[in-house]
Amino acid sequence: MTEPGLAVTEPTLWFVGPEGLVLERHGTPAGPDVGDAFDGACVAVAGRVVVESPVRPGGSRCVAVVDPGAGPDARALLARIAEFRDRNERLEDELQSMSETAVAVLESTSLWGDLSRRLGSCAEDRQAFEVAAISLAVAAKFARVAVVRFDSGREVAELLADVEFRAERMGHVVLPQPDEPVRFDATRGALGRLLEAPALSSLPMRARDLPQPIPSRSPEARARDDVLVVAIRFAVEGEERLLGALICVDRVADDYRVGEPFNQIDSELADNVAALVAFRVGSSALAAYRRELTLANEIQSQILPERAPAVAGFDLAGRCRTSGDVGGDYLDYLAMADGRTLALVADVSGHNLASGMIMVGARSAMRVLAARHSDPGAVFSGLLDTMFADLQRTERFVTAGALALRPGDGAVDIVNCGHNPTLVYRARTGAVESIGGDDPILGFLPGVRYGTRTVHLDVGDVALLYTDGVIEASRADGEMFGEDRLVATLTAASTGTASDVLDAVYGAVEMFSVGDSLGDDVTVVAVKRVPPGGEPCAERGRP
Repeated sequence: MTEPGLAVTEPTLWFVGPEGLVLERHGTPAGPDVGDAFDGACVAVAGRVVVESPVRPGGSRCVAVVDPGAGPDARALLARIAEFRDRNERLEDELQSMSETAVAVLESTSLWGDLSRRLGSCAEDRQAFEVAAISLAVAAKFARVAVVRFDSGREVAELLADVEFRAERMGHVVLPQPDEPVRFDATRGALGRLLEAPALSSLPMRARDLPQPIPSRSPEARARDDVLVVAIRFAVEGEERLLGALICVDRVADDYRVGEPFNQIDSELADNVAALVAFRVGSSALAAYRRELTLANEIQSQILPERAPAVAGFDLAGRCRTSGDVGGDYLDYLAMADGRTLALVADVSGHNLASGMIMVGARSAMRVLAARHSDPGAVFSGLLDTMFADLQRTERFVTAGALALRPGDGAVDIVNCGHNPTLVYRARTGAVESIGGDDPILGFLPGVRYGTRTVHLDVGDVALLYTDGVIEASRADGEMFGEDRLVATLTAASTGTASDVLDAVYGAVEMFSVGDSLGDDVTVVAVKRVPPGGEPCAERGRP
């Protein structure tokens, strides 16, 4: 143990663990058992000097007992011994970590391929959830893996699959599901913590740190050491939806991770399983959703008016083009109780399936109301009364603009329910008037009574109703089409028919946003005053 120039007489070396217990002893012991006495850097033991050096926090310590006359060189020797010991321990830890990582990678790779094949053969979603739970329990040796799904409000969770991994049998056991579905409060326990942090994909927790109270029927209620909850998410139409969650409880001890809490490797393995099952179940849901959208699109196309009606003294044309499979825009020509025709456009917030359903409901209600009323404002007041509760519940609103046309009469009543202004091109001056309104959107306030404003259209004048999709059509740089371009387009096309005006507007919008998809539905109705006996030009309402 000595080197030339070192006055060290039979030093005694101990390697002492973090609890103060002697792990190794080299040389000849001197004095009492000092396993629990190494609290200082230098203390006297049986007339000798004990020099203690911590290898690293939480690791073992190197302790040397030398004669008092050994001098400072003994400390240098100790430092070198400690450095060697430290290097050894670090190397052992790295090898251990590499072994754990290698095993985890092999487990994950094997799991990924096997689970992908097995999920592909699952006929039902519940079967897919069970297969995923079994695969994860076996690969990660989790004592229990459960799969739950949330209700629409994410307040209640339903248990879909429950699997145990039993060490004595080194295999899994699928726990039988009771006749009545197991449901519990999703806002409490581990799920509640996950729902509070929507950006997290997985959340490991110690059982003792679980937020209380824990729902008695939830899988983590029986956790002894650890809980890992992993979100099952899938994106539909660019919107990420939370389908459910994996709940992993405790670990069955193995050679690599005995007594350790859940770690990053466990989280990544569970994340991979969640992603696979989400893709399987989400793809199935997306296919069903696509079928519903296709059907909804067909229905919506069929309920748009085939052709604008013939109204003496007016040329009418309308067109609607949706930005997605199902749109929220609506145009129609309604026969009113006093013989007038109500030409209208409406825009339900959003342009998805829910918006399309609201639009269909609005169309049905409007047709009934128009047949009962001679006041255009009363038609929209009645629509609000009929649909306000539905609009509030679905968090939707509707804007609308309409023109009431009497055959052969240039006096036109305008209704505006929080909608874009009606543009009126004046043939005599070449100017375009923007006629807005002060009434609110439908669904914002209950009990609103909508009014009308009367304008007179002379021969050659053109009135234009349009939705936001026209002026808000944008390019990649963010610039919008805007009302000024729409006014210029209307002015340039005003000498043509109402159908020509539509062609010009749609052509200008498409040319402006070329290469960029429309972000909203585009709906336009053009009404041109023509001479008495003039030939109106009817235009189909479908694109």
